Amino acid sequence: MEITSDQIAMLSDVWRRLGLDPDVQLVETDSVATFGAITITKATDGTIISTRTGTDTPGDVNLIIRDIWQRLGLDPDNPMTASANAINTGWIEQTISPTDSGVIVTRSHVPYFATPSYVDPGFLEYQE
Repeated sequence: MEITSDQIAMLSDVWRRLGLDPDVQLVETDSVATFGAITITKATDGTIISTRTGTDTPGDVNLIIRDIWQRLGLDPDNPMTASANAINTGWIEQTISPTDSGVIVTRSHVPYFATPSYVDPGFLEYQE
């Protein structure tokens, strides 16, 4: 089974929504979430209704799957630690910054080669 381009786009959205894209901040308030070109407007009248606008360029599916797997605490070799100010696991380092109206989640540019056992041979050519 191959992953389709639509599925890669959906995974990219999840990756960015979790604040895992090092080039895009996740800004979250009670009424809106923004990450990259995507905005999710949240209306509430007892039930939360999320409406999405915008599209973004899909990311590298191998990186996305690995990041989500680690970020959800599923990697047995890299336990996830979370506090009020940070989330860390494997090569993921996220800073959580409270604002007056919500939070901003920023992923540090951690060198992907810092954990060689997780890097595919052709993977480094796509990194900064």
